[in-house]
Amino acid sequence: MILKDIKWKDLKLKDKVWSKIKEEPGVYRIRHADHEIGRANGTDDEGILHIGMSKNLRRRVREFYKAATTKKGSHSAGLKYSNYGFGKKFPISSLTCEYVYTSKARDHEKELHAKYIKTYLDHPPLDGQI
Repeated sequence: MILKDIKWKDLKLKDKVWSKIKEEPGVYRIRHADHEIGRANGTDDEGILHIGMSKNLRRRVREFYKAATTKKGSHSAGLKYSNYGFGKKFPISSLTCEYVYTSKARDHEKELHAKYIKTYLDHPPLDGQI
């Protein structure tokens, strides 16, 4: 899969939305589609808050949602969202989860991060360690 050929599926991030996602490997992005995000080298018009991958997308998106809404769990981006007040600017009800199934999830996640960093000279706001 070449990045420009990715056909993202998207769902509004809300309770139980992950049940629509298969238990398959893939990459995902958490976005605030209606909000630009200022970065070190310009503005991210897509509003990408997090880029991730998983061997089981359903479980990973569920983990993000749980951490983001309860401040409990193991998803570092979800915990960063809830613990540092991202919900004030980007309410959970306004977030979208975009995802694509791929057996090369780790490679594609690295490509997506490299493209983001090259473009904006920065990581998506929820990426990285707490």
